[in-house]
Amino acid sequence: DATYSGMSQYYDNRDAAVTATADDWAGWVNDKFVQTCQIFRSFNLWLSCAIVTDVGDPNTWVDIQTQLDSGYVEAVSHSRTHPYVPYDDLEGEVLGSMQDLVDNLDLPAHNRYGIHEYVYAWVAPYGEYDDAIDSMVSVAKYLVTRMYYGNDYGFSNWDQELYKYDPVGVSREVGPNWGGPYDITGTTDTTDLNNTFDEVLLDGGVYHVMCHPIRIDWGQDYPWVHLEHISNRNNVWYTGFGHLYAYHFLQSTYPEINLHSMNPNDPTPQQIVIHQNYPNPFNPITTLHYDLPKDAMV
Repeated sequence: DATYSGMSQYYDNRDAAVTATADDWAGWVNDKFVQTCQIFRSFNLWLSCAIVTDVGDPNTWVDIQTQLDSGYVEAVSHSRTHPYVPYDDLEGEVLGSMQDLVDNLDLPAHNRYGIHEYVYAWVAPYGEYDDAIDSMVSVAKYLVTRMYYGNDYGFSNWDQELYKYDPVGVSREVGPNWGGPYDITGTTDTTDLNNTFDEVLLDGGVYHVMCHPIRIDWGQDYPWVHLEHISNRNNVWYTGFGHLYAYHFLQSTYPEINLHSMNPNDPTPQQIVIHQNYPNPFNPITTLHYDLPKDAMV
């Protein structure tokens, strides 16, 4: 008989996870995004691309689809117009941008179940957020919001009322600071970047590196040095940001799975046994297995 003890913290029981996000994919920065996707892929690193779905040039959708089909790229939402808070069209920016991705892209297997396609993550424009946006993220059924602040090395907490994870930041941004009010996370200091990764790996956390492809200078050494340092380690799980949270959701939602066969020759239980329901938490359906010593009304 097999028993189920739970899902490992990271896929394949690896020691830590690495995920990466890239902000502001639209027509005006399309070439830089294509280049960045190709470079991350060359290191076997996933890149979750935050797409501003009012892309401008429709050929941008073709390039996004090509990168999705080439692998190691995940599509996540970054609003329709990249607005400041408060949004003039809250539903359109949050829920509508998800629908734009579903309508314009053929999402890969990681983001679909049958005919249904899913976008797991919302990236907040300018890192600005409020309760109304948080509620709409819940209505749209994103799993998590990514914010724009550093020094975050793990998962955020589950909000049972909104049925989503709390907003979460990143570990480091690779690239120069923007200056002004958004002079927050960027660095080209490879010592700082590499040491931060080393510490997260040692602690068994999540190293989340982000970038703005329009700001990265691939003619400099710093991005290459850092990507080389964090990539291709057999004790690290490399995954898309949304996929990381989808896995984490399943990990906590399925604390028990009944692996026993339904063989009628199995011995009859001697008492009523009710097993843990799954998924849990659930919305709107859950499953319960029970064992009875004899047929009876339930």
